[in-house]
Amino acid sequence: MSAQEDAWLKLDGNAYKVWSYIASNQNEYQFGLSKKDICAKQNISTSTYYRAISKLKEKGFLIPKNKESNIYYFFEKSR
Repeated sequence: MSAQEDAWLKLDGNAYKVWSYIASNQNEYQFGLSKKDICAKQNISTSTYYRAISKLKEKGFLIPKNKESNIYYFFEKSR
């Protein structure tokens, strides 16, 4: 199964939009997970952004570097 199929099957529409935005960056690209930027580019509200990020964490697409960190690793396929 491709990464795109995995995300499509496990995420709702808005979480998939955010996954697509993050996945479109080149491998090992580092950037701040900007609520303002993602909301504007994906045409979603702030509350939708937070729900989408929570879903990405819940499904194993975003994994924190450690318990105290606000740095996350993004995986195209869920872990």
